[in-house]
Amino acid sequence: MFIDSSAVVEYLLRLPQSEKVADHLRSADTGFVSAPTVMFEAVSVLSSRLNCTVPEALALVQSFFSELDAEIMPITPDIGLTAIDAFARYGKGQHPAKLNFGDCFTYAACKAANVPLLFVGDEFSKTDLG
Repeated sequence: MFIDSSAVVEYLLRLPQSEKVADHLRSADTGFVSAPTVMFEAVSVLSSRLNCTVPEALALVQSFFSELDAEIMPITPDIGLTAIDAFARYGKGQHPAKLNFGDCFTYAACKAANVPLLFVGDEFSKTDLG
């Protein structure tokens, strides 16, 4: 299962859908994978929302992924090209999904990993991943 930053933030901040995220994590029938772009987005949101330092937010995110034994996959040139394609197909100003930069890289990395996507919100449900 590929974990998007929206799911990381939802879970760590104990937001309204955090239990739903936890249920998906518990019932996953694949290993867990994510990407550096997801870590970046989660750290930037958490440091702001928790009013903590970037190293403190990074420690939370690293601990989350460590507890799941999640693989952080590299962003390859092919993933970069798929992210560009995702923007052309589903990006803001292109499609109702309105994927942003981070979303396009999540889309591309998830496609490369060939696993289901765990996310919160409706952006990805408007793509072929949803």
